[in-house]
Amino acid sequence: MSTTKILEHPDVTILGGGPIGLLAALCLARRLPEVRRIRLIAGRKLPPADGRAAAIVGRSMQILDGLTRADGTTLDAIFRDEGAPLASIRIIDVTGRLLRAPTTNFHARDTGQAHFGISLTTQRIVALLREATQESGRIEILPVDIKAITRQESGFTLTDDQGKTHVAPFLLAADGQRSLAREAAGIAVKRWSYPQMALTFSLKHQRDHHDISTEFHTNEGPFTLVPAGYQQSTVVWMMGPETAERLLALDDIDFARAAEKTCRSLLGAFSLTSPRGSYPMGGLLAERFVDQGIALLGETAHAFPPIGAQGLNLGFRDADTLADALVRIFAAGEDLSTSRHLMQWERERRRDV
Repeated sequence: MSTTKILEHPDVTILGGGPIGLLAALCLARRLPEVRRIRLIAGRKLPPADGRAAAIVGRSMQILDGLTRADGTTLDAIFRDEGAPLASIRIIDVTGRLLRAPTTNFHARDTGQAHFGISLTTQRIVALLREATQESGRIEILPVDIKAITRQESGFTLTDDQGKTHVAPFLLAADGQRSLAREAAGIAVKRWSYPQMALTFSLKHQRDHHDISTEFHTNEGPFTLVPAGYQQSTVVWMMGPETAERLLALDDIDFARAAEKTCRSLLGAFSLTSPRGSYPMGGLLAERFVDQGIALLGETAHAFPPIGAQGLNLGFRDADTLADALVRIFAAGEDLSTSRHLMQWERERRRDV
C-alpha cells in the first residue's frame, strides 16, 4: 500500500485496515477540511480467501454513494458493479421435524427496490476500499503492524513492528475483537459464546440462484447460500464443533457433496472454488464506545455471529456517524476528549447496536 506523506502529527489516527477502518478514513477525508490531518495505520495482513462474504444493505449503500474515487465514480456504483445483487431472500426448513415451518420468501420488489443490497467477499470489499484510500491524497497510510500501545496524558503512543513510535492524540480503534487499543484504554468487554462453528467457503453450482439468497434451517444451525455471480455462491454453514471437525477432515469433493446434500441439491452439484474457513461463534460488547482520546468502531466495540448482515452494516454506520460527529467537533473547536458530540454519538450507536 502506498503512503501519502504528512509530516505533522495527525488530528485523527485510525487503527485498523479492515472494512470499517478503511471506510472511516474515507469518510473523514471526504468531510473534514483540508487542514485536518488523517493517519491510517492499516497493518500488513489481508483477509483470507476463505469465502467469507458480507451483504451490504440499506444505509450502507447510501454511505458508499457519498464517497468517490479519483475519476469521480461513486463507491456505490463500483460496489454495485462488482457485487452480486440480492433480489430475494428465501428461508427453507430442512430439519425433518413433523411440524416444519413453511418456506418463506421475501422479495425486494415488494419494498419498491430492485434488490435489498449486494454481496461481496470480505477480501474484495477490503481491496476496493484500500484502492480508494490510496487515491485519496488526504490520508497518510502506514502499512505496519502495531505491537504495543501506551496511554499518555493526551492520547496514545503506538509502537510498530519496526520499533517506530507514532503519536495519536485521538485514536479511532477499528482493530478487531482482540483490540490492543481497547485494552490500552482500559475498556472492558462482555463476551459470550455459542456451541457452534461457522464454516465459510465459495462454490460453483449447476443451476443459477437467480439473485436469491437461500437460508436452510437445519437441526444444528443455518446453511446460507449467498449469490456471488452467475452459478456461484458463498456459504456460511453453522453447526456443532464435532460436526465441523468431521466435515473439515473431508477432501474438497466429499465436502462439496455434503454441502449439496444439506441443501437438497437445490442448485445442482457443487464444486468448491475457495479454501474453507472455520470460526467459533460468539460475540462481544464493549462497556463503552468512547473514552478519553479514543472511540471504538466495528468489532472493536461490538461483534455478532454472521447472521442477518448485522456486523458489517453496523460498523459502516459507526464510521459514517462518527465522521459527522468529528466534523461538528472540529467546527465548534471542542476538545475531542470531552466533547458532548462524542457522548451523543455513543448513546446513538449503543441504541442501534
